[in-house]
Amino acid sequence: RDFCLSRGLGDVYKRQKYDTFSFIDKIQTRLLIMSGTKDKTVPCDLSKKLYAQAAKPKKLIIYEGGEHSNLYDYNNPKDILNWLKKTDEKA
Repeated sequence: RDFCLSRGLGDVYKRQKYDTFSFIDKIQTRLLIMSGTKDKTVPCDLSKKLYAQAAKPKKLIIYEGGEHSNLYDYNNPKDILNWLKKTDEKA
């Protein structure tokens, strides 16, 4: 039986340890962080801490009630396109 189908990809990702704080401030390009307040995979508080440590230019969008994999339901593609358009205009 396929491991991903039997356990779910979420289980695989949750077991991975990413030291994002060790490099978030070294990113030298624009950064968009999106988070849902009900995200159990990457809690919203963690996204806020990463945003605070990140270098500019950066933007944080919080979706009230959003989870890890349903931000599309909150129209995040529109938010992404608007963010890209605004940052392209500054270039």
